[in-house]
Amino acid sequence: RGTGARGTWVVPVDSPYPLLSGDLTMRVIIGSRGRSRNGEASGSVGVDVSLDGARWRRIAAMEEPGFSEISRSLRPYLPNGHGRPTYRYLLRITLEGEARILSLRLASDFQHAPHALPALEAGTNRVEYSDRSDRRDVEVRFDYEPASSAETGTQAARD
Repeated sequence: RGTGARGTWVVPVDSPYPLLSGDLTMRVIIGSRGRSRNGEASGSVGVDVSLDGARWRRIAAMEEPGFSEISRSLRPYLPNGHGRPTYRYLLRITLEGEARILSLRLASDFQHAPHALPALEAGTNRVEYSDRSDRRDVEVRFDYEPASSAETGTQAARD
């Protein structure tokens, strides 16, 4: 936690389906309780993305003391269905000095063939998710367009 401390966290995002886009939202605090010492910045946060782990592209950087929220679309950094499909990307978060992550939300959009996943219908559907990691909270959301109208499932559910 000293002013010279540095830490790096690499988050792998893997999918059995081609990844098209995503969103990153992260709340951070830089400095002791959001304040700098002696009016100088006391830390920094850097966020980079890579498709191969060798070439990294900076998507966000914060140095201002205090509470901040980083919100970025990952769409410009993924092939988006053009060229060779991407099934994995890496997110690297670097903290220096008195910088801390308060919360992190990472969402990915993927492409799939209509018959590759179970059919979802209007009403209640049960979806199960599993992976090989320790317990984590995962939110599964979906929208659909009924064949009989242009309304999305979310709108139809409210009617």
